[in-house]
Amino acid sequence: MPWHVRCQHTLDGRTCHGMSLQSFAISIMTDYLIEEISEPLSPAQLSVRARGVLERLLADRYGISRLPVIATYTSGKPYFPTHPHIHFSLSHCSTAVMAAVSDTEIGCDIEDIQDAADITSELLQVAFSLAEQAQILQSANPAVEMTRLWTRKEANMKRTGSIPDNPVNWLSEMPGVSTSTCCEAAKGYIYSISH
Repeated sequence: MPWHVRCQHTLDGRTCHGMSLQSFAISIMTDYLIEEISEPLSPAQLSVRARGVLERLLADRYGISRLPVIATYTSGKPYFPTHPHIHFSLSHCSTAVMAAVSDTEIGCDIEDIQDAADITSELLQVAFSLAEQAQILQSANPAVEMTRLWTRKEANMKRTGSIPDNPVNWLSEMPGVSTSTCCEAAKGYIYSISH
């Protein structure tokens, strides 16, 4: 069953482990929708589902009944040429798709919680700073912490549209940027929204 939440409260950057979506708050009016996927889908099929979620959000928030043409900047960041005031972000994992819309720059990411066995020193070295590696390895649940940090990094990069080549240089915390993360451990995924 999909969730739709319109958030209007102040966000203090906390992680909302186990909180309902109704408790997940963002300071600027942002709509997002997560639709859980019950059957295995290819990445292309997941992308189509995410665009369907985006279309529902646009209809609800802006009264736009059909998905506008999507173009991309040279950085790869998508936008609507006919609606430049509407910012959006899409993401998917194997069990859910996500879309977010806002009147300001926004990025979202949703990821399956990684298996602890997948955490290798090679993976940590290519994707995380030394401080992040220590944070992951010292946490009570390294798999959750690694996934949490990764969704924050990716949401922040999708928000800016400027993605450094080396993921180690992607920031999980950005000055002046609000990034919030929600862990839905029972559902097997974590998501972050950045704006």
